[in-house]
Amino acid sequence: MTDGPARPVEPVLRPEERRHVWLAGALPAVVVVAILAAFAVAGRGTLTDVVVGTVLYGGILGVTAAVLAYERATSAHCPRCDATGPRRRASCDACGYDLAERPLHRCPTRHPVYLEDGVCECGQRLSPVVRERGLGRELTRILWAGAWVAALLLGVWASLRFLY
Repeated sequence: MTDGPARPVEPVLRPEERRHVWLAGALPAVVVVAILAAFAVAGRGTLTDVVVGTVLYGGILGVTAAVLAYERATSAHCPRCDATGPRRRASCDACGYDLAERPLHRCPTRHPVYLEDGVCECGQRLSPVVRERGLGRELTRILWAGAWVAALLLGVWASLRFLY
């Protein structure tokens, strides 16, 4: 164990949490198979359509659901001691870390983050990491990405229309 500020520990999921993550990842693929199989049985698709659709859509939905389930499971873990408790608690019962704010500190040379103030291994003073709150920045990025995708699709459509 090193002296100085503590670093975050990687959360270890319990078997029950791991099962929830796997189930959240597999369930969308099962639902997509059921929906596409109904279309294939009705004569509107082939087995290839079912397999490709399941891999594409079931895979995308499954990975998204698994990531969300993992994030939800790890949100109950303390980043300092990995103790598990109820989600919205103010501080960790085992080590006293402030779970409401989850303060992080980083040195100016961008070494890994620390959980408390102090001095980095390189000898520089750690400064607090300022976290932006709210959804404004994320919504702005999503809208800009959507605008670029719309412009790209419009350009492809216009070029195809011009060519044919």
